[in-house]
Amino acid sequence: MNFAKRAFLSLSRRAGKTLILFLVILILGNLIAATVAMRQAIDQAEALAKLTLGANVSIGLDDQKLMDAYEAGEDPLIEGLNAEMIENLGTRPEVKSFDYTLDVYLTSKTLENYTPPSNEDDALLRGGTIAGTTEGASIILSGIHYAPVQPIEEGKLNLMEGRVFTQQEIEQGALMGLVSDKLAEQNNLHVGDTIVVNNEIRDYSSTTPVARAETSSSSSDSPSEDEGSVVSSHDVVLEIIGIFSLASGSGESGTASSGSKAPSQDEWMKQMMESDTYNTVFVPIAVSQAEELFMMQENNKLYPEETGFKDNLYAPWYTPLYVLNSVDDLASFEEAAAAVMPPYFQVLSADSLFDQVAGSMKSIQGIVGIVLIASVIAALVIVSLVVVLFLRDRRKEFGIYLSLGVRKPAIIGQVLVEVLVVALIALGIALITGNLISGGISQELMQNQLLANQQNGGTYTVGTAGMMMGTISLDDVIASYNVGISVPYILTFLGLGIGVSVLSCIVPLLYVLRLKPKKILM
Repeated sequence: MNFAKRAFLSLSRRAGKTLILFLVILILGNLIAATVAMRQAIDQAEALAKLTLGANVSIGLDDQKLMDAYEAGEDPLIEGLNAEMIENLGTRPEVKSFDYTLDVYLTSKTLENYTPPSNEDDALLRGGTIAGTTEGASIILSGIHYAPVQPIEEGKLNLMEGRVFTQQEIEQGALMGLVSDKLAEQNNLHVGDTIVVNNEIRDYSSTTPVARAETSSSSSDSPSEDEGSVVSSHDVVLEIIGIFSLASGSGESGTASSGSKAPSQDEWMKQMMESDTYNTVFVPIAVSQAEELFMMQENNKLYPEETGFKDNLYAPWYTPLYVLNSVDDLASFEEAAAAVMPPYFQVLSADSLFDQVAGSMKSIQGIVGIVLIASVIAALVIVSLVVVLFLRDRRKEFGIYLSLGVRKPAIIGQVLVEVLVVALIALGIALITGNLISGGISQELMQNQLLANQQNGGTYTVGTAGMMMGTISLDDVIASYNVGISVPYILTFLGLGIGVSVLSCIVPLLYVLRLKPKKILM
């Protein structure tokens, strides 16, 4: 009789002990399965988030560092990013293309803003970031340095009509622009038409200095006549050379809210950013620089005593955007950027944005990892002890086998078959039940933990309004967190389970190897 047949007979004859071993492996298997499922779900959510953001990198303020500095009683001096530093980083081998933008918020008396469709409860959007005034529209003049227009080149926007800039037009600051298809449709604009955008400076002598400073800055909310009188103005006449649209898959999120249900905070943030993009006009960066300089100079004349306008200093606030060759280049680029960035800045990439929006998820992943290691160690110890105890009761059986000439490797094979048969059945059940347990518990836990730790409305973006190169929100992370049975989950769990079962037999097998038939049968 071969050892495999003896193993199956032994299992059936010792049904009680077999059941005990089965229950032990089943319970421990459920614990391991649940932790593996949670780790797989977190890894999947992170992978999908990074796939959405891609190898797009920006540099922006580190809010946490600033907050820590203020809490420590410091008064940090914030230095903007200068063009030379941005361009030097753009020459690194990791960089496929780069741009830096300067957004200026102006008005137009001849245009009407496009506002995405929304329900009645969505009044905040209609009166929000880019909503026009009774006098006309609020327009974002987004100055760019990269002639092909990065979001068009990377497929975030589609060029519907016309063309993009030439590098010569960028360098000369040509009075040309690209508008969205929605803004063009709203105002019956075509390639070759001209639009007029107004740069108005208002006197707010009746308001407080703080209110004046806030309103005079590059704000997207245009003041009405009763909030201040126009003391200086400048018109920008732009020729439309191209019309763009949002790429498919980036459609109007405002339509997502059905009935009278108001959109979530993340949905609202997405709608606002889309609305900003629809009402953005891309221009050479020299155009937006000239308009911001005009603002600074005129405000300096109007409010010479206020900090921020004195000394007639002009320091543009650039937003750099880098497209790397691969996500594998992130680490080396971040290291290079960290060496030249001013204080209180950070590299914004797929890794950093995911950590910001889902930092608590990463913390839970660490805890789950510790639980998984502890579960594996506990399974090794407990299953080993159970098998040893069972084998001690079978000393005479093994002694008889040895005296009849059965070799020790055959006895070892029998023990392994017995344990693996029970383990495979228990692990097969735990594969399903452990997944169900982790799905029911972790989904609620993860969602509550993420909501409790969200910041900035839970939505993070690489880039500025019209130059969004990637956006991730809390809703996206929660939606991508899916505990389910997948091939990686099955392979990981069965690999761990079978590995633990085999390793658990090492100590018992050492016991078998020490057996001497004469001593056992005396």
